[in-house]
Amino acid sequence: MNAFNKKVLTNADISRDFRHVEVYMMRKGFTGQFARWVVEQSPYGCPDITAALTEFDAYVVLEVMEGEKVKKFSYEELNGIISEEVFETLPAVLALNVAKVTEGAGYRNRHRVPHPDYDFIDLGALARNIFYSIIRNHVNWDT
Repeated sequence: MNAFNKKVLTNADISRDFRHVEVYMMRKGFTGQFARWVVEQSPYGCPDITAALTEFDAYVVLEVMEGEKVKKFSYEELNGIISEEVFETLPAVLALNVAKVTEGAGYRNRHRVPHPDYDFIDLGALARNIFYSIIRNHVNWDT
């Protein structure tokens, strides 16, 4: 149990027990989670996420929210909205998945961590982290 006396839900717990949830979201709920996880997964201490965040926000406004301020989403709808496949259609987001330097000494072992330019953000992991954070926040709020 955590400090608030709630069980910490794993992704497996959510997938097993909370597929029935409906989540009410606002635009900034999506962009806030996107920004959080891009920064957390970035190999850089202070990454420049402006282009990717702007592009993702435009996707949310046009394709997801469709002019609404608050909208209800099912588990399956969210899973389709926040996915690696969607991220691959957004060029600035897709660019996060490409190392700035693709040749040279970018290897990693326990004694050596490569320069951040040799690393990239895994879009599948990014999608999972955003998706499960949204569901987890909703479930923890309701329980």
